[in-house]
Amino acid sequence: MPSGVVSKTSLQMSYQIITKAQQQRSEWAGGSTLQLQIHPADATLAERNFAWRLSSATVNQGGAFSQFAGFGRWLGIRQGAGLTLQIDDHRLALSQRSHLIWFSGDAKTSAELIDGPVVDINLILGPGWQGGMQALEFSADQQQLMLTSVAEEFLLYVDFGKLLLNIGEQQFSLETGEVLRCKVTELDPSKLFARASSSNAAAVLAWVAQC
Repeated sequence: MPSGVVSKTSLQMSYQIITKAQQQRSEWAGGSTLQLQIHPADATLAERNFAWRLSSATVNQGGAFSQFAGFGRWLGIRQGAGLTLQIDDHRLALSQRSHLIWFSGDAKTSAELIDGPVVDINLILGPGWQGGMQALEFSADQQQLMLTSVAEEFLLYVDFGKLLLNIGEQQFSLETGEVLRCKVTELDPSKLFARASSSNAAAVLAWVAQC
């Protein structure tokens, strides 16, 4: 377990909260990337030896994407006007926060900024792994988080506001920039709820599982 990560365990679940201070930031020619979580913890992006990786990038200029042969990728926009993507022979605009796309890491991919810098969210899945992402908006009213039945773990990344989360009988809060990582093998999904602590909040819910 990464040093400093809060870990709590009950009969129904095991979870960690990863704060902003525990996340790794890297700079590159067109912007910067915040690694929210990587599995296993000692894996690296450069060595391509990870099972999955969740990250958020600030993109200041367009350009080619790195290729990840044998991997799959999910991508979404969290801030800004969006990107125009060229994925092999396909061209599409990614501009809505609710719009998340999957494409092969083998694909030749590049992006152009639609109107200024953007912040995106990325989930990269290695061979033998499956997963997905949902973009969520929260009000002060409590709402249930929906998980697919095949999920083994989920990650909830709060990128706007403060979120109050109920997992079974336990309640805790997530600040902007924090990530909750939770094993769901024995979790009752009907007991997973969240709401914004004030008027609104926004988050990305990702799930992963071996296949």
